[in-house]
Amino acid sequence: MPKDIALALRPEVFPPALEIRLARRIDESYKNVTHLFVPDIPRSFESLEIVTADLTVSQRLHVGPGVIRILEHDIELLDRRISTLQSMFGNRFFLGVGVGSPGPNPAVKIDEMLKRTQALRDRLAKKSGHMNQTKTSEDHSIKLEIFVSALRAHMARLGAEISDGLLLNFCSPNHVKRIVEFLGDRRKKVKLVCYLKVFFGRTNEEAERLLAEEFVKYDKLPQYHRMFQEDRVAQDIHFLERNLALGETSVPTSLKRISMANPSHDELAEYVENFRKAGVDLPCIYPYTNSSEDESFKEQIVEEAVEEI
Repeated sequence: MPKDIALALRPEVFPPALEIRLARRIDESYKNVTHLFVPDIPRSFESLEIVTADLTVSQRLHVGPGVIRILEHDIELLDRRISTLQSMFGNRFFLGVGVGSPGPNPAVKIDEMLKRTQALRDRLAKKSGHMNQTKTSEDHSIKLEIFVSALRAHMARLGAEISDGLLLNFCSPNHVKRIVEFLGDRRKKVKLVCYLKVFFGRTNEEAERLLAEEFVKYDKLPQYHRMFQEDRVAQDIHFLERNLALGETSVPTSLKRISMANPSHDELAEYVENFRKAGVDLPCIYPYTNSSEDESFKEQIVEEAVEEI
């Protein structure tokens, strides 16, 4: 029997109209997919609007943004929006939250993000209590699954205190193991979700180029660079960047533990299973391809990814 997985559809790659069609098809045909994440990308389509549309066309999928920068949102308005969505769609909406760019004072921003997330949870719990103070037997509870974006161990520990789950991104199974060990007993309280970025192209060279460009881009971010250093792959990414400048796309084997390009059925299955063994409860396939690709190709790669696990 297939194990549960999640799927992340990036709006820059899968525009809203296409995503809505895919959400309907996945809901109907791929029962192993339980959660659909809609990454919230600055200066792109608005993820909460897409989430609402996906919930409208589905019956069982849990759908939510992964992740919103909660410091950019008014808590009272967010509370009202979530309450409305949960009432409309039977508590199938979930919320992914994060800091976004940490800026010069990351500790301050993280603290404020955690306080806002807890304040939102408290508001919803209070509202749920009021709704159930009726003489009817109907349950009006507002239930909300919250995932906190947590790249490093310290953030994972803080996030575990206020959330139902932690969302990891672009990391190796070894990094997952370090997070699990650091959490200790807190690990029992939270669901671990991890974005597994998988790149697709018409040719292997095209898929590997997309993968290589993503590694080079993320390595420029200090928090990811430190993670890559801990995994002892930072030098391999530097090698990759140098090769890209020369027009070469060969990806070192060490990086294929973190991400994959045009994987075969068996390679993708093994890749996902390695993360499960490391401690990930809900692997989240995050397919990438050129945004300019035609929609039939994009539909094909999504269906192949979820079919094969």
